[in-house]
Amino acid sequence: MAYHFSGLFFATKSRYPRPDPRTVVPRVALVPWHKMADTRCTHSTPERTQVNSNDLLPLAKQIVAEANRMRNKHSQHFTGHVGYCAIFAQSHEEYIALDSAAKSLGKIAQDTPTGFTYLVPGIETDAGLLRILKIRKPDVTRKERGDADFSLLDYQAFKDDVIGKQGFSLIVRPKTEMIELIDSDFNVRAYFSNPPVETHDGIREALATSI
Repeated sequence: MAYHFSGLFFATKSRYPRPDPRTVVPRVALVPWHKMADTRCTHSTPERTQVNSNDLLPLAKQIVAEANRMRNKHSQHFTGHVGYCAIFAQSHEEYIALDSAAKSLGKIAQDTPTGFTYLVPGIETDAGLLRILKIRKPDVTRKERGDADFSLLDYQAFKDDVIGKQGFSLIVRPKTEMIELIDSDFNVRAYFSNPPVETHDGIREALATSI
């Protein structure tokens, strides 16, 4: 930059140096605002899971079969049959879909805070005929696919055999107790209730009227 005062010429160094002609500055293409993508953070609505009774039956059978294999791995001292199966929904959308499918398959036997329990037509499984099916609401403590509850001919003998073994624990409630079996190699849980689930309030009456 230069200044000229009364015939005198002063040269000063510019605060903004001239660009080096050897430097190549890339050209940036301008995009009209109406064609720019909207990058605002939005919460998308998940697609509704589609489940029908034809999907529900194989899933219940799979849970019972896996729970029975787990039980057999840890104890062969067993005389009984499956009395109940629960499917653990892993999201609200899945719960709505599974519960809707169960409603089309059977009738409500119990209404609990964790979900409805249904009386369904007999489902042939690896551990006998299944009549009681529950759809459990999403629960951070239930990341497995489900559980099966087995009714025992001699609960006390089974209890004496398994309590103290790895994977088994005893859960005592005011009117019932149950043995829980968990093994990280399996994606299910197994329970052994006393008295059996078939005799619990609501379920007992539903089985008596049968469908």
